[in-house]
Amino acid sequence: MPYTEAVIHETLRKSSLAATGVQHVATRDTQLGGYYIPKGTIVMGAQETVHHDLRYWDRPDEFLPERWLDQQGKFTTKKEGFLPFGVGKRSCLGEALARMELFIFSTTVFQSLTFSQPPGKRIDLRYNPKAIFTHNPKIQDVLITVRPGF
Repeated sequence: MPYTEAVIHETLRKSSLAATGVQHVATRDTQLGGYYIPKGTIVMGAQETVHHDLRYWDRPDEFLPERWLDQQGKFTTKKEGFLPFGVGKRSCLGEALARMELFIFSTTVFQSLTFSQPPGKRIDLRYNPKAIFTHNPKIQDVLITVRPGF
């Protein structure tokens, strides 16, 4: 099920729940990228920005699960530029459980239901750069039908 895994990863990339990640505090005076960050400064990552950065992603505003597949159609994990669970020693403790649950839930849903845009409607997957801290779902119509046999 490499394509399912690719869809999950692309969804995580496109819909970062916490657009800025978790807050941290600088434990000492630091120079980073030419900027001075004094001790005690609250620092937040910009994982939403990284997930749409042309340095890491070709056509970042498009939903392309294929970007996660190699030439043989096998799933490949790209580490750099992909931060849905944070990074390093302070990354999400529940990442392994969340990934497992996402896979089981997604495969069950996709095996039993079909999702499409209703006639005359478009599903809007555009990136909203104004979503500073978290993403709220866009209100839109989606046609969900039960697959034959379920």
